[in-house]
Amino acid sequence: VDARAEPGGQGVIEIRRDRFDGEILGKCLVQDAQSEEFKFYNTTITPVAGVQKIYLVFTGGSNGFFVIRNFKFSAQ
Repeated sequence: VDARAEPGGQGVIEIRRDRFDGEILGKCLVQDAQSEEFKFYNTTITPVAGVQKIYLVFTGGSNGFFVIRNFKFSAQ
């Protein structure tokens, strides 16, 4: 999973299957996104087969949440 965050805030993106409180497939930590530039973040997730509903759950954000500009799944 690759994500690009706009400046402003920090937290965690949880990648979950089937529901907002479903199985966690992976977590992507977004740190110190308060620079002037977009920052790129990536993580690996548990592989799944077939078509799945995927939920992105944003947690943390004690200093304000971040904005995701792009998010994509890519084969490694």
